[in-house]
Amino acid sequence: MDSKIPDISDPDLALQEAAKQVSKFGSDEALRELVNSLPMPPDIIPVQQSVAGERGDDDGTKDDHHEPDPLQWLSLPMFRDAASGMEDIVKKLLKLGVKPNPAKGTTPDSKSYLHAAVGKSRYKCVKLLIDAGARMKKGSADVNTLLGHAVGWASGEMVQLLLENGARIDEPNSFDEIPLVSAVYWGCFAATEAILSYRDYREYYVDEPGKNPVDVAVEHGHYKCLKIVLDHGFSPNIYTSGGDTALRCAAYYGRMDICELLLKSGADPDLTPEGAVTTPLIQAVTRGDLDMVKLLVKYKVTIENRETSVWSRTPMHIAVDSKKPAIVQYLLAQGADPNARDSEGVPPIASAVKAGDPDVVQWLVEKGAAVNLTNDSNETTLLHEAISHPETLRILLQHGADITMTNKWSQTALDVDIGSNYLTSVRITLETSRDKLDLGSENTRRALCEAVTSGYTHVVGALLEAGADVNTVNANGESLLMLAVKYNRESNMACTILEYNPNLAMRDDKQNTALHHINKTTRLETVRRIANAGGKLDALNDCEDTPFVVAIKAQLEDVFSYMLKKQPTLAIRCPAASTKTLTPLHEACINGTLSMVRTLVHHKVKVDVNASCEGIYGTPLIATTLRSDIASPTSVGRLIFVQLLFKGADSSIASGVFRYPLISACLAGDTNTIELCTIKTSATEHDSLQRKSVHLACYNSLEAVNQLKLPDSEYAARDIVGRVPLHYAVMSGNVELAQMVLERSERAGVDINTLDDDGWTPLLWAVRASRIRLRHHTARVSNTDMISFLLEKGADATVKGKRVDREWTAHEAAYYYHADRQVILDHL
Repeated sequence: MDSKIPDISDPDLALQEAAKQVSKFGSDEALRELVNSLPMPPDIIPVQQSVAGERGDDDGTKDDHHEPDPLQWLSLPMFRDAASGMEDIVKKLLKLGVKPNPAKGTTPDSKSYLHAAVGKSRYKCVKLLIDAGARMKKGSADVNTLLGHAVGWASGEMVQLLLENGARIDEPNSFDEIPLVSAVYWGCFAATEAILSYRDYREYYVDEPGKNPVDVAVEHGHYKCLKIVLDHGFSPNIYTSGGDTALRCAAYYGRMDICELLLKSGADPDLTPEGAVTTPLIQAVTRGDLDMVKLLVKYKVTIENRETSVWSRTPMHIAVDSKKPAIVQYLLAQGADPNARDSEGVPPIASAVKAGDPDVVQWLVEKGAAVNLTNDSNETTLLHEAISHPETLRILLQHGADITMTNKWSQTALDVDIGSNYLTSVRITLETSRDKLDLGSENTRRALCEAVTSGYTHVVGALLEAGADVNTVNANGESLLMLAVKYNRESNMACTILEYNPNLAMRDDKQNTALHHINKTTRLETVRRIANAGGKLDALNDCEDTPFVVAIKAQLEDVFSYMLKKQPTLAIRCPAASTKTLTPLHEACINGTLSMVRTLVHHKVKVDVNASCEGIYGTPLIATTLRSDIASPTSVGRLIFVQLLFKGADSSIASGVFRYPLISACLAGDTNTIELCTIKTSATEHDSLQRKSVHLACYNSLEAVNQLKLPDSEYAARDIVGRVPLHYAVMSGNVELAQMVLERSERAGVDINTLDDDGWTPLLWAVRASRIRLRHHTARVSNTDMISFLLEKGADATVKGKRVDREWTAHEAAYYYHADRQVILDHL
């Protein structure tokens, strides 16, 4: 042998490395040049003959036990050539003696030459290798079988070749999938056709969940593969790996082409797996796929088949609930029942009404949907559900919905419309059903009254225009106009009501007219409209108050001025009122403003600043000292008092319970007011309850008592029930005041345990700690310090005072009046 010609059985390292590198990184031409440069040995054995025994070597152990193959260094070139489809080079390598089955570890991932050629669909190379004896058995490192590998990467012709040369049609891969399932999974329709055409699947196929070719084709959307397997006899009525049917699965994915193919092949359009909620039709409806719905109907789907959930709805229900109007219209055209009810008794029209879809409601009623239905759960009608959707309401009324039907609260839809301020719905109802309505029914009258209190002016106007009684009253006898004033609604509410000529002389249960209902936030415009319409400004209610007096109490200065200008005689007490009734000046002094008092005392109609009335308020001066805010530093009472004196009010005139302003001023007034009262009134005068100024001053403050400048003897004075000033002082909560009063009382001969007519000592009155009018506005003062003070000064802790049925000890009184009992127990 020439030394330049390489010995392929014993190549040098350089040649081996060159073969390795060109196989991995070189071009096909470089590899071709390398192999073609190799000489053919003189003693070549024919390829088929030399490997004839290898194809039967199924145990795959032959190569492992033979001597090392001297041509093993050509394994990589053979693998590369097979994968590249270089059949001439593959053929030469076989002729050189390279075995068709590589030794383990000599190729990438120990893959066979056949595997490389099949993966690249190198048909001729595969045929050469098979003819040379290449084995088709799956290698130990292979995930897939050779046939399984072919269905994913090669042509149908390749699959046919492998099958014809002994590839097992039923051999599973590592995922336990036979080649047919793999072909369908990858969408290889040519391979699928080749496998099914080669042999009847019934001879080897075993149906398993998730491995049915129909299931696989549908789930992966492989239309052509599905058609092939169906054409070869597979049933379309199978269950998928998820327990679903093939048709439902296709419908879920929105594949109408696959659905139609299944249906053409005999799929049952109603087939639903056990436990599933929705049918194929309901799935299509839910997706809003009208074409799919039409397809299912074309293949005779049962149009009324229900879902299996607790609601048990029909496709029509779901189309309405899902707001799919086109599907609703189509199903109705196909004869779907518009009156079908779900498990709760709800028909499709109920959902359409609630959603406010007038078109759907129109279609349903045109197909005969009942309109006078009552919801079983809360007893509301369709009209009640439609109140917030005017056009839907109109359609129902036009198709015979009964406006007189009520809900469980006995309200018609109109009543609810009114209470909800749905003006358009109210107008539609009045326009379409006026002759059927009873606007005088109890509930409608109540709703009308509530509309006034809520300020629904336009709704009220629409009802009055339709004939509702403008003199409608509520349970308290309050008319619409009274309610408009009482709840301070905008003046155009009163104006709207006045347009329909209400009876302005009407009285409620307390004899109030509309103007008696004015309050702190009433607008002048409202009062003006009513007064100009004929409302009486001097009408008396049960309390003998006129609207003018009510305006004073509400401190409405603009209304006060307007009324007084319109009717000047309002400044004096109404002739029809009794002597118990306060004059307007009294009211202004008690509850009004300084401006009101000034206006009255300077008014052209002479107002008596010394007018007398029965009760606690007596004269305007007394009334001023009893203002609810008199104890406040910001009270205008002092200014009003001075204004009255300036206009001739006489503090020496006796009237009412207190008789003199001095006595009432001592209750809560300031020292300046008390000083003004002492100018004309002696501090020794008493009121109708025999109380002197010192008694009430002891309620007030140490400063008030000192302002009176009384001798000690006055501290022994007793009122009508035998109480002395000390009894009053202990209830003030002011220990300093009580100490001073005690000292002066003792000098006057009154000790700490002095009794009133019921045997109550100052200690018992301290325990009781009654709230003092105008002084304690919320709660009683804390009395613990006062009780301790009295006990320390020698008060008898065992004393008993009379009650209605028995005598009480100080301890028992403390328990009843929630005082500190322990302080008393400590002194027993």
